[in-house]
Amino acid sequence: MKSRSELIEIDLSAWRLDGSAFLVGVDLQGANLRNAQLSKANLSGADLTEAGLEGMSLYEANLSKANPFEADLGGANLQVANLAGADLARTYLRETTLIRTNLSEVDFSSAALLGAFHWDANLSGTNLTHANLEDADLSGANLTGVCGLTQPQLNAACTSFANLPCCLSR
Repeated sequence: MKSRSELIEIDLSAWRLDGSAFLVGVDLQGANLRNAQLSKANLSGADLTEAGLEGMSLYEANLSKANPFEADLGGANLQVANLAGADLARTYLRETTLIRTNLSEVDFSSAALLGAFHWDANLSGTNLTHANLEDADLSGANLTGVCGLTQPQLNAACTSFANLPCCLSR
């Protein structure tokens, strides 16, 4: 039997735990959470390394300082979520919804943000070194203080009304 703090490789696919999930600091490495509903859940500090998170709903969830390193968040809904300080390095976020999401101080280095929606997201202090922003929609996003952002990355993304660093342009 696995303890509450260690749920490695558990299968919670399609579970609905809206507003009731308190998973602070829980080890969910390799867990299957595909299509699970965890809106308003608290996963701060959780280890989600290599977890299957595709199609998940994490609307208004707290994932601050969580570690979904190398996880698959393709098609997930992270609207209005708090991911401040999370480690999303080498994470797959194709067509993930990050509208009005707090992404400050997030490590997106070498992450695939293909077609992700970042409307009005706060990316201040975020690391985008080698991140793939092809077709990402950064409309209205705050990109000031972003680390590792290059002109070719911006050229591959939609940046309408985004607040850009002074050294880069649309």
